[in-house]
Amino acid sequence: MIGNLWLRFKRFILPYPLAFIGKYSMKVILWTCKVNVKGLEEFKAAASQGNCILMIWHNRIALTCEFFNRYAPEIRYSAFLSKSRDGEPIARIIHSYPNGNSIRVAHQTRHNALRELIHRLKKSSDLMIITPDGPRGPRYKIKEGIVLAAKATAAKVIPYTWEANKYWQFKTWDLFRIPRPFSNITIALGKPFVPLADSSAQEAVIELENAFQVLDSSLSTLA
Repeated sequence: MIGNLWLRFKRFILPYPLAFIGKYSMKVILWTCKVNVKGLEEFKAAASQGNCILMIWHNRIALTCEFFNRYAPEIRYSAFLSKSRDGEPIARIIHSYPNGNSIRVAHQTRHNALRELIHRLKKSSDLMIITPDGPRGPRYKIKEGIVLAAKATAAKVIPYTWEANKYWQFKTWDLFRIPRPFSNITIALGKPFVPLADSSAQEAVIELENAFQVLDSSLSTLA
């Protein structure tokens, strides 16, 4: 009996306080930080046209909602999340913002996620947000599904990352990061990339991973 009650509490109740704490902790932290954004105008121009995917490494998702809230409030976005219990607080945070939406998919059924991404790119004007190395890694390795979806819809793919001179790093599979208070943060958005129709998925994956490396190199002075 007690075990069942605890499971129901973790599933239906706990995500709400976790989402509240996560959202407002990040707001307070960012209020103390100096933030610089690179590539914002080109990103907004591309995203406003629709048919666009934003790629974020799984360990860099902490700033995403506040980034849109502060710097691109006019852009509606839909983030693909796992249906696992770990994804529930993140979904609650996203839905608490007026321009945010989440799409929940089972991480065991990648083909369903690919079909859903293609469908959304064709039917919705929302910016689609994907963690290409999620939900379980390997870290910093892009799966081919995102490239296949982009090729099927001629969607633009934009890499996003950030770096801070001070941050917490957790002992998770992705080495999840949160900036520390009073840190200097740089958010960087790469140039829109459209995979060539006659290129292989693996070739496009390599190009996108190289694009992330270029962004990381541009922020290396903060490390």
